[in-house]
Amino acid sequence: AEAFSARAEAYERKGRHDLAAADYRAAIEIAERLGARAQQSVLKARLGSALMETGHPEQGEVLLHEVIAGQEGAANEAMPAARLFLAGWLAMTGRTTEAREQIRLLREQFKIAHFVIFDGFILGLEAFVEVADDCYEAGLAKVRLALERAQDPLSQTIAPHMPAMYLHVAAVALAGADGGSRARDGARCLAAGDALLPHNHAPTTVERETRARAAKALRAALGDEAFEAAYEEGGGLSPREAAALV
Repeated sequence: AEAFSARAEAYERKGRHDLAAADYRAAIEIAERLGARAQQSVLKARLGSALMETGHPEQGEVLLHEVIAGQEGAANEAMPAARLFLAGWLAMTGRTTEAREQIRLLREQFKIAHFVIFDGFILGLEAFVEVADDCYEAGLAKVRLALERAQDPLSQTIAPHMPAMYLHVAAVALAGADGGSRARDGARCLAAGDALLPHNHAPTTVERETRARAAKALRAALGDEAFEAAYEEGGGLSPREAAALV
């Protein structure tokens, strides 16, 4: 089961979620035969996330709800992982009230949610939900905090792609905040985020949709010429310089 799970995670990092889902299913079968129920919960949470990336979001959502409803995942990372995956999907599909409830329960039930890396993930997710609800100022406030947490060395090691995602969320918010008057900074943040992405990073659906929404909103606010000019300015910004624009 461990070998299948490790290979599945490697496939996910390459964007091969179809192969990852197959390996997670194989690992779950082995864990079931061994009676390793807690391990099954972790694997089902990962499978649910993979299914959402392979054109089967309904199946993935059902699995994540099952993990959350079960007791086995409460003592390990299955429950928080399932709530994180589910909240992001709910927000992206317009169900922000449900997403907010998942985040509330995550903070309430996950005892190490205050640790810097997990707090950063949750803050970034909270920012994503605020922006999905067109609450741009609230979203920017959360992004600022998430970017601070992302400077932590452990965060940079475990999730080096997250600052780019946070800057893309900020770009969406800046396109709409103050009637679009901060859209130039949004285009700079978009470019800075693109430049920060590790070269071998395979973006998730949420990441792709966020970037696409940002680019569309910024072009609409600025016009193509002004967008391209501001975007070019942002490509050379350091992470701290980009964060200062938020």
